[in-house]
Amino acid sequence: MPLIEWVELEKDLINDLIDVTWGDNKEEKEMWLKTKELVGDIKASPITNHYATIGTAFDYVMRLFLIEINDGLLPRSHISDGGMLVAERGTRGDPERVLFIEDFKKKWGRGTKSSDLIRDCLVLAKMDSVYRRGVELENSEIFNIDDSDFRDVENMLGLMKTSDWKAERDLILNPNFGASGDYVIGADADIIIDGVLVDIKTTKYLKLNREYLRQLLGYYILNLREIDVFNVRSLGIYFARYGILHKIDIPMSPALCIDIGGEYRKMGCQNKRTGDLQPAIWGEDVWPEINKSLKLYRKWRKS
Repeated sequence: MPLIEWVELEKDLINDLIDVTWGDNKEEKEMWLKTKELVGDIKASPITNHYATIGTAFDYVMRLFLIEINDGLLPRSHISDGGMLVAERGTRGDPERVLFIEDFKKKWGRGTKSSDLIRDCLVLAKMDSVYRRGVELENSEIFNIDDSDFRDVENMLGLMKTSDWKAERDLILNPNFGASGDYVIGADADIIIDGVLVDIKTTKYLKLNREYLRQLLGYYILNLREIDVFNVRSLGIYFARYGILHKIDIPMSPALCIDIGGEYRKMGCQNKRTGDLQPAIWGEDVWPEINKSLKLYRKWRKS
């Protein structure tokens, strides 16, 4: 089951977790989630209705921008792209698409002009949709760049402040959460920078709703199931049309990690030789196992 479907199917459970984790009291929850801080004027209003293409294209642009500004600041071993060119899977063996990907890889990260980068990422976004959503597109549509789409992405890129995105320790792009990500569709997040798991939103609305929080918690829970493989300590949403990064502390991480560790032992995922916990290799029962752990966590929080 895809991640986005699970968080909607189990939204009552996750909403309950939000309440017991960040507090039933409205003022206490606002303190944790800092919802009162979500104020600002939109600086890059939408100028096209190709919302899905724009959102995916900006995801690609932003990740490549982060690699460029962090090049030389971090050892290459501390910057991971997570196999970020998902669009490559949308080539479907088409020679023109394959050649585009090959050419893009050659010039990627070599001081590419922002205008060329945006155009290329708009193409990648369309190829991405071929893979993720099964959209059938002709090459004439894939390689045609709408001027409004270009300006929309360009406006959002212009809002990014270099100083806000220079990593001090690690930069992980398109993290897919180890073996767990191999069995969960859509289990690749956007960015993890210095322990902050960031989801990029190109919406025109500046608000933190439960849908966004449930999605972030879904990623975070998968990370814990892999024994906190990315050392995530905060959640974040970057509102690209406002140039605002909103961060949320996670008060539940130690307890939930311990609880999931307990479930690992019950599931027989403990290394018999060393006694250490090791990441689970899941099949189709991934979500029932997660639900079981979350219900135990909820019971512990309410006790």
